[in-house]
Amino acid sequence: MRWKNNSISRIAGLFRKFFKPEKRTVAVEIDNDIVKVAEALGTDGSRRLVRAEEITLSREDAEPLSDAMKRLFGRSPAAGRVIDLNIPRHSLAARYVNLPSTDEGELGRIVPMESLKYIPYNAEDITCGYRVVERTPDGYSRVQLAIAEAKMINGLVRAAERAGLAVRSARAGFETLFEWYLAFRGAAQKETALVVSVDPNYIDIAVIEGDKLTFTRGVSCRASMAVGEMAEQIKMSVNAYREDSTKPIETVFVTGSLEKASQLKDALSSVFTVPVTLVDQAENPDLGAEPRIALSNASFTGLLGIALNGDKMKINLIPPGSRAFYAVGALKKSLLITACLLLAVCAAVAGITVKKLHDKVRIAAYLDAELGKVDPNVYKTRVMLDNMEKINATISARPHAIDILSESVAAAPEGIFVTTLSYEFRKTFSLRGTAPSLNDAFDYAKALEKSPYLLNVRTKYAAKRAGTNEELVDFEITGNISGDK
Repeated sequence: MRWKNNSISRIAGLFRKFFKPEKRTVAVEIDNDIVKVAEALGTDGSRRLVRAEEITLSREDAEPLSDAMKRLFGRSPAAGRVIDLNIPRHSLAARYVNLPSTDEGELGRIVPMESLKYIPYNAEDITCGYRVVERTPDGYSRVQLAIAEAKMINGLVRAAERAGLAVRSARAGFETLFEWYLAFRGAAQKETALVVSVDPNYIDIAVIEGDKLTFTRGVSCRASMAVGEMAEQIKMSVNAYREDSTKPIETVFVTGSLEKASQLKDALSSVFTVPVTLVDQAENPDLGAEPRIALSNASFTGLLGIALNGDKMKINLIPPGSRAFYAVGALKKSLLITACLLLAVCAAVAGITVKKLHDKVRIAAYLDAELGKVDPNVYKTRVMLDNMEKINATISARPHAIDILSESVAAAPEGIFVTTLSYEFRKTFSLRGTAPSLNDAFDYAKALEKSPYLLNVRTKYAAKRAGTNEELVDFEITGNISGDK
């Protein structure tokens, strides 16, 4: 009876695999000199991490991106060559806006027009996505926008295609971190948590109130950035969050690169009065029962968020009209070549069967001719792979608008707080905020004059007012935006 039960169980398992095959999800991130991949297998509700790997491009040997992609995907099966990109938060512009609550189709038409208000680009120069945070009783929806430069996204997609990969989606880094957090915390939480993910190239910062992502910020950083400087960036982010929300932060989670996260956890423990916890990014019950894959050198939280919950994500930054093309475009040529070769082989086998052995020479010549037709495509592929290094330089370029935002933050003296930063495309900017004194406000304007992105900087007004415990100065600084990048 035991044998019968075991046999029936094995047969049932085979039927389940046949009618409900495992789904493969491959998440990839390309940021500066680091290429990362995380791969998961499983069915809905049951996922396991089977691969997590990173490659740091050698600056000494000038290793091209194409060689790194070959090493990562050279032996992958066809299903493993369809990828989802993770776009780090510091490469995006994000905004929270209130829009009239309508159906999803109407929101999809409003969002692109709304996005143009927050970034100095034309409609054809950007790609955007959104997720609804909550719907309010007054008939509005609080919506989180993600805005990226279309040239950057298209460059990433083309780079992947030239490596023989098909890109299914380009996900926003703040949403992928959010999904990682939800999977890590398991059951629904009511606490307000500050989540910090540390990578050699960036810091991702998010505030999550229960199950709602209510604040996000990304900081591009150097490998040599001191832990104290990282802590200051996080303090600035928390102060910005407190301007829009009255909910206090109740706990802090630090994850990502193990060494940096551990150091940052110690630094933040002296800054915050709430618990600060170091989290192993791979410590997740939803990653399956296989031996844990060590993730220590870089942040994989966004990739793990895609691998675990990619189907739940709302934002896809690939332009809508191009998604079908990207989904099949990279594999179209190889599939066509494979189909032609398969037909040629089938024709050869049929010819041998029908015409016996004396037709072998003619069939071999036919196959040689078919393979000769393939050679030009192989040559073109090799040329495209050799040009990947140039594409990598394009990928590393940051959008002009993000440079301007970074300049505004970097130039601010101690105590300056910026409340509003407005742009008019390639024309003017207006920056409002508060300062401890008139001198601080004027010093800020002088610091902005040194920026290569800003011209004719001037203080429009600076007025004192009484604060809670001290006197404050409200100011407005205006000027022009340089057309050069």
